[in-house]
Formats: sequence, C-alpha cells, structure tokens
Amino acid sequence: SAVFLDVSPADAPEATPADAPATVTGSGHIEPWAFHKDRAPLPMSRPPVPEAGAGESDWDPVVALGVGHDAVALGAHGATLGFGIARGCTRLGFGLASLFLRNAAGVSEALAGPNAVGAALYGTDYVVAAARRITETSQSVAEGITHTSLKATQAGLSACGAQEGQLLRVVLGDEIGLALQGVLATADRVCRPMMCVPLPQLLQLAAAWGTLQRAASPAQPVGPVCALPPHCERWLLFAGVPYGAGISCGLLHRPTLPRVVSHVHYHMSTGPPVDPAGAALECAGIEGAVEVLLYVQQPEGLFGVPSYTVAVDYETGYVIVALAGTSSMRDVLTDLVCEPTPMRLRGMDGYAHAGMWTGAQRLAPLLETAVQKGLQKLGDARPRVVVCGHSLGAGVGALLTGLWQDRRPFPGAAVHCLAYACPQVLDPALAAALRPHVTTFIVGDDIVPRLSLATVLDLRDALLCLRTPQAYGVSPPDAPDVLGAIGRGDVDAAQLYRAVREGACRAAGRLCPAGRLIALAPGAAVPREVGPDHVAELRVSGDMLAAHMLFRHLEALEAARGAMTP
Repeated sequence: SAVFLDVSPADAPEATPADAPATVTGSGHIEPWAFHKDRAPLPMSRPPVPEAGAGESDWDPVVALGVGHDAVALGAHGATLGFGIARGCTRLGFGLASLFLRNAAGVSEALAGPNAVGAALYGTDYVVAAARRITETSQSVAEGITHTSLKATQAGLSACGAQEGQLLRVVLGDEIGLALQGVLATADRVCRPMMCVPLPQLLQLAAAWGTLQRAASPAQPVGPVCALPPHCERWLLFAGVPYGAGISCGLLHRPTLPRVVSHVHYHMSTGPPVDPAGAALECAGIEGAVEVLLYVQQPEGLFGVPSYTVAVDYETGYVIVALAGTSSMRDVLTDLVCEPTPMRLRGMDGYAHAGMWTGAQRLAPLLETAVQKGLQKLGDARPRVVVCGHSLGAGVGALLTGLWQDRRPFPGAAVHCLAYACPQVLDPALAAALRPHVTTFIVGDDIVPRLSLATVLDLRDALLCLRTPQAYGVSPPDAPDVLGAIGRGDVDAAQLYRAVREGACRAAGRLCPAGRLIALAPGAAVPREVGPDHVAELRVSGDMLAAHMLFRHLEALEAARGAMTP
C-alpha cells in the first residue's frame, strides 16, 4: 500500500529573494553562476517589470540600443532569406518561360522547318535569358547594398554601446536569454569548421571513425569485477517517477506494441490522474509503503532545476530524492549550457558543467526541509538519504550530493547518490573526490556519460582529421580511398585510430561523470568498475542512443545481478 502526503506551503522552504547573493557552499565560498571564468556572472532573476505610467527615465538606453542591434541582425537574416526566395522564384519563372519558348520553337520547326515563327520564339528566348541575367544581377546588387547598410547600422549601434543578445533577454528574461546566447555561441564554435563538409560525407566519416574505435577498443569493459550497491534496481524505478506516469511507463519498460496500445487506451479513457504522484509510482512498478512528500514536475521559473520527487520509502528505511532527466525545453537548455564553470566543492577549486551546477545550487535549499521531515518520519537510528537520478537528473543529483556533503544539512545522516547515465559534470579531480558518495552506472556505449563540450570537439576534430589528415600532422594511410579502405579493413585500424587521437583530439576543459564508475555491458555480463578512460570519448555505434534508455539500465542491472548470483 502507498500513503501520500504533500508538504504544505508552510513547510516548504522560503523562496530566495531576487536580490539575494549567490549560493554559499559549505566551505563558505560564494559561487555566482557563470558560463566561463572569463565571463560575467549570469543574473539569477528576471529584471523587474516597470510599473504602469513609469517615466522615460526607467528605460535603459543600453538595453534599447541592444534591442535595436539585435533587431537589425534579425533583419539581416530575414533579408538573406527573402533575397534567397526571390532568386529561387526568379530562376523558376524565367526557366519556365524559357522552356516554353524553346519547346514551342522546336515544335514549330519540326512541323514546318525553319520559319519566322520559330526564329521569333528563339529571339524572345534570348531576350528572356538577358532579362533573367539583368534581374539576378540587380537582386545581387540590391542584396549587397541591403547587407552593407544593415552592417553599417549595426556598427553604429555597437559604437554607441549596444550589446548583443538584449532582444533575447527582453523577450525571454535575462537568465534564459543569456543562456541561449551562450548556447548559440558554443554551437557556432563547434559547427563552423564542419560547414564545408557535405552531410553524406560527414556521415561516412562518422561511420569510419566508429569502425576504427571498435577495432582499437576491447569488446567488454576492462576493470575489476565489483558488487552492485543494494537496492540499485529499486532506486532506478524511483528515478523514473519524476518523469510522470505517462513517460515513466514508457522509459522503464521495453516498449512493445501491446504495452503501448494498453498505455494509450488507459490514458485516453481515464484522463489525467487525480493523484499524479501515486500514478507515477504505480507506472514505475514501485511496491510497498511509500509516502510522497514533494512531487514537482517541470518547476516554473527555475532554470537548471529538473522535475523532482521527495519520498519516504518505509520498505527500505530511506528518504528518496529522485530527479528526472531532460523532459522540457528548459531542461534541454540546461544540458546545452555546458561550458565548464569555476566552482568550489569538497574544499577544492575546480570546474563543473555550468547548467547542472546552477541547478544543484538552486535545488539544495528547496529540498532540505522535505528531506528533514522525511528523516523525522523514519525515526531510524541510522538515518539514510539516497539521491537517484537519470541523465540530467543524475548530473544534478551528483552535484547536489556534493553540496550536501559540504553543507551538512542532515546531521548524522548518510547521503549517497546513485547516478544512472550521469553526464560529464566535474573535472577529474573533483569527480574522484565524490567517489565515496556517488555511484555512476554506464550501460554499453551510452552517449550521455561520454558527452561534454570537450568530447564533442574531439569527435569533430577526429572526423575532420580523417578527411584531411595532413592538416593535423597525421600521415594518411597508403590508400587512394581512405574511408573505403577503413570499411574493407585494408588499413591498420588500431594504428590509424591512435594517430588520429594523438593528432586531433586535444580539446581542453575535460570533465568526467562523478564518483565511482560501474560499467554494465549488454547481456548477462558481470559489473566492472572502470576509470575515466572508459568515458574519455564519444563512441560512434548503433547503440549509443538506445543504451541511454531507463529500461536498458534496468535490464542490465538485473542481468548483472543474475550473473553475480551463484
């Protein structure tokens, strides 16, 4: 049976005022959120809305100039699109006219031989072609004049103090706008060197690189056999609860046609559940006495904070803090704000995933009151808290656990995090420092525990190196078709792989999943403890996305448990 109790508003932690300082860690070090050590801190709240009737003095001229600058930039993109459409329509219209004239002239000559009508049609076609060239030239000149004028306007606004990104901040708020601006800048940095590579060739390069990776790497994880933590399968089910009843059912159980049809029919016939937390627990398959204290999905106005649940599990004697993975556009933005940001944890200076570090700092005070209430309800001589999360929730949960180890909000309580598919959230030294408090599970070639800005840059440079090895100081294989030779196995794959890794994969700002790393291979394979090298690069394979699913983790844990049982 399950018992549900919502914390009343009086029990909830007080909201942090908009002008409050940044979060203070247990070490007393104030850490404002920032994209990068050289960038200004990200504002923690939206700017106040001017009251009705406010005078012109309330309008910031810098903001006005920035909005104008961004509007002009947006206009430049619109002009490019508009002139592109105009060129396409011009080619289409004149092309159809020329085609009709030539065909008509050809039919006329076929029926009556060379004649005045055919000659007139060919002459008209010549005039049409000349008009087309004049029109296209005029369009190009007009486009050039338009873009020159817009660039001059932008330069003038910049000279007056305009700052880029103000339009996004006005429309979306300071925090989201600045975050999105940073994401766009990062995307441009990653993608610009690949813009000259056609997509089909890029896919061929990726397939070839995956072939080299498989040839140079062992088929199974390398490391000592290790025991699984107790209840780790149950904690995985809890990690699916904050997703909600509909999503958790699909993520935790392998999708089959009968299951999908039954699930859709259930929701269409019953409508939204009266008790969302209870429905989520039921869909996750969690049995026993569970009391839900907090159940919040997609919290509004809190960038970096995923959906979360706090519950008391009377079956095991733990207070559970469960965090969902990416389930909204705000969560996607948190994932993409991936620049390493300077911070302090466990008495050490280091770097963390910027978006998830923000989420952990904001989530810590929000949950402490509910966790303390749960510990009081258990009244156990061994108070225990387990933080469990998947994907984004695993990354935020690992950082949250580190913060709680510093802050010590639950005296005498053991706090441990089980992170399923934890992203790369901490630099190697800090990730190792959380080893006693965080256990990360990695299934197969799962992309997320290997995903960071550094590994994405490494993959990009590896693909470009395969395309032009000389540009990276790598001796190309003695084969006219390198990609074809790799596919046929005509080159020393291991040697070429090492040469590319050493010559091209040198991105700075390395991060790692937090804590102790346990690798789970597909099938009935024993769990093995691995080091950071196991997740040092993105592995290109057909399983890199599917291995991230929650049901794949559950199947791998159950298979590993069976393999460890005599």
